[in-house]
Amino acid sequence: MLLASALPDARPRLGRWPTTVNTGLGYVAVLSATMLWGYANVVMRQVEGTVAPGVLMWLRYLIPLVVVAPVLVKVRGAGPWFYGAVGAGAVLGWATYAQAVALKTIPVDQMAFVSALYVVFTPLAASVGARRGPSWTLVAATVLSLLGVALLIGGLGGGIRPGTWLALASAVALTVQILALSRLAVRATPLEIAAAESLGAVVVLSGVLALHAGSSLAALSHALAWPRGVWAGVLYLALGGGLLAYVLQAWGQRHVSATAAALAFNTEAVWSALLAWLILAETLSAWQMAGAALTVGTLSAAVLLGSPRASPIPDSARPGDRLGAPHR
Repeated sequence: MLLASALPDARPRLGRWPTTVNTGLGYVAVLSATMLWGYANVVMRQVEGTVAPGVLMWLRYLIPLVVVAPVLVKVRGAGPWFYGAVGAGAVLGWATYAQAVALKTIPVDQMAFVSALYVVFTPLAASVGARRGPSWTLVAATVLSLLGVALLIGGLGGGIRPGTWLALASAVALTVQILALSRLAVRATPLEIAAAESLGAVVVLSGVLALHAGSSLAALSHALAWPRGVWAGVLYLALGGGLLAYVLQAWGQRHVSATAAALAFNTEAVWSALLAWLILAETLSAWQMAGAALTVGTLSAAVLLGSPRASPIPDSARPGDRLGAPHR
């Protein structure tokens, strides 16, 4: 899950410690954020038996929105960037909701790897939008990553589960959100953008709840009776896998290159698969592991070998920046 960094490269200007120390801590920060996001996918699976996906995602963004409310009050209506960020947050909210619903029919690892396709979708869409042909490297990475996903889900025939299509749709939605954020990065601080995105996510997810008003109200009316473990999961998604992960990512990307950060964020699906195996006892067959390795390898190659021609979006708009996700 599940996004593009909207942060300018400010490494030379930040931090009083030596650059090498800050760079090392930057790597620790982005890897920690990635691990938090990977575990968030597992938590969604753990609590989905008690909390419906719409209610869960609504709370996931509502709680951070309350925390950053002072920032939101300060910047509301501040200009076109604010409404753009609210719109990007609406797309993000729907994307993470789609991922939560996808977990009803597919394992955590499959959802994570399929959703990670935004890594190649983003530069591909940016190339089309800029009316530039994508490089052969990007085309090859896209084809190979799709092949890896095909191995992971067991083929491209009619047996694909609905959750797989939802995860794929979330990857497309995250691509849209990434491209939108790449235009907003220089107009506001990361926290201001996060506040506006949280508002957009809450708005769109409130619409989802309204479509299922009866069940949503029933679920919320029993919220105080939820087990402590469920509430711990909800708070983790909102504050651990949400706000804390965002702060770590925001700080870390000020001290490491966009390429290094993107490579770290590509491991989110790996962390999801590993933690799903350790906690949920979900396993991958040999073919699925081959597909997972092919997907991660080609996504990483797309980042390492990408060029301005292949990816017209700025280096500071590489995969990674999100408040909830997600994954991502």
